[in-house]
Amino acid sequence: MEIIIYTALVGMVLTSVVYISQIAFQVRGKTRNALLVEENMRYAMTLITNYIRSANSVESPSAGETSGTLNLGFSDVAKNPTIITTALGKIIISEGASDAIPITVDDVEVTNLQFTRISGTPATVLIALTGQVRNALPKYNYTVSLQNTAVIRR
Repeated sequence: MEIIIYTALVGMVLTSVVYISQIAFQVRGKTRNALLVEENMRYAMTLITNYIRSANSVESPSAGETSGTLNLGFSDVAKNPTIITTALGKIIISEGASDAIPITVDDVEVTNLQFTRISGTPATVLIALTGQVRNALPKYNYTVSLQNTAVIRR
């Protein structure tokens, strides 16, 4: 009789351990994806904001317009023009005649990137971007939307 009781107790303890381990792995997956997307979107927003602040002019979009591509003018020939846009779900930046460089990782998909030129002097740009984990299971998906305004400081 005691063996049956001990076996039942051990079975309940093992079931609890398996259940707690399963929950821990789910939380780990969600947290990893959240950190990945947050980090990439904040990095992209900071980098784009810094490009705008250091530019001499905003070539496009025009005042009052919204576009998925930002064209910045620089006095440095190597950086002129600097174009920021998306391709295949990544934010890319090209400076001058150089090739475009992605600034987000493969695991993050940028689903929206919009630049709105606010009228006024100096040029002001509203940046709106949204990103999520690429090909994630629905229970592990995480989406981040950020907005910021940048003003040319030259």
